[in-house]
Amino acid sequence: MKKVAIIFHDTDSTSGATRSMMEIIDNLNSRDIYLAAIVRNKTGTLIPELKDKNIEVMYAPFWGNTFSLRSDQIHYLLKIPSYTIRSILNIINSAKLALVLKKRGFNIVYTNTRTTYIGANIKFFYKKIRHIWHIREYGVEDHDLGTFGGEKLFYKILNKYADDVVFISNSMCQKYSDHILIPKVHVIYDDVSEKYIQKRTDLLKSREFSILICGNICPKKGQDQIIKAVRKLVEFGIFPKLYVAGRVTDTNYYKEIVEYTMINRLENNVFFTGQLNFEDLMQLRKKTFITVVASYSEGFGRAAIEGMLSGHLIIGADRPATNELIKDGVTGRLYKYNDIEDLAKILLEAYKQLFPVDVVRLNGFNIATNFTKGIAAERIAELLA
Repeated sequence: MKKVAIIFHDTDSTSGATRSMMEIIDNLNSRDIYLAAIVRNKTGTLIPELKDKNIEVMYAPFWGNTFSLRSDQIHYLLKIPSYTIRSILNIINSAKLALVLKKRGFNIVYTNTRTTYIGANIKFFYKKIRHIWHIREYGVEDHDLGTFGGEKLFYKILNKYADDVVFISNSMCQKYSDHILIPKVHVIYDDVSEKYIQKRTDLLKSREFSILICGNICPKKGQDQIIKAVRKLVEFGIFPKLYVAGRVTDTNYYKEIVEYTMINRLENNVFFTGQLNFEDLMQLRKKTFITVVASYSEGFGRAAIEGMLSGHLIIGADRPATNELIKDGVTGRLYKYNDIEDLAKILLEAYKQLFPVDVVRLNGFNIATNFTKGIAAERIAELLA
């Protein structure tokens, strides 16, 4: 039996990387594989979920290898001493984990994000263990995250201490490909649970003109673009309702878009819901009809697939990897990133039914159901064999 230790970078079951791995675990649990989770703290919504699935939980304090590029240089410099201390503690704790995993006969350590070196450290101390590194982030392009020590150090560690590397889209693989020497590189799109499916026969013209954008509230997610597009629609005498759902990860940006909303008297059109749990988000999807994905870069694009599974028309920025999931005019609509006029134009066309909205969203729904079939788990199970 294969024994696999999965390293989670957080214990928030609603975060994209963690949620994606849990959906893979759902399909791996029935196989002849022993799964354990390595987490850095004992709190968070992930812990009871792991225990409900009979996944062993190992606790080991560790820290990430990234920092926010939105911080000023002085703030970064002040963090260097604490990061150095944490790196030393990471190495010590990795050595302890490596010893435990070796004694217990674990064959594989599986890192679920690029934002920690713990899996690589374990590989350093336990050379015979196989290290699979699942890269789910661009870093700079999607989260404004820099890497302590620089990108060259990251690639050096990746090449030396990973046996296999998994990317969640072709776009992401292309970004890293010039720097990777490892021959075992895999592109595996995420699975998405069937629980997101909401079959709908209602038509846009028979419903309130309502729009949803969900994800962390930060500049790279582009909430400002859709708010500005709503303002354009209001100027045309059309009054949509836009729901902005997500956790605030950039308070200055959040203040800016809230202020913009108030200055332009859009309080009756733009609603900030905060981060929603699964049930509340699904209820919100039932009352909305369009999902906008305005991100500069998406590693995979869960929001687009989840929206398709809810029967939404998906309007996405023509950027990686959103443009891998949407064929313009067939499974959704694409607009030029940060082109407010273009986004407002497509929204207006949807409102006026100037293209076959319901055919497009049905096509999107049908394509999205392919992601609910456990294909990612199947490929990862083959990788673990």
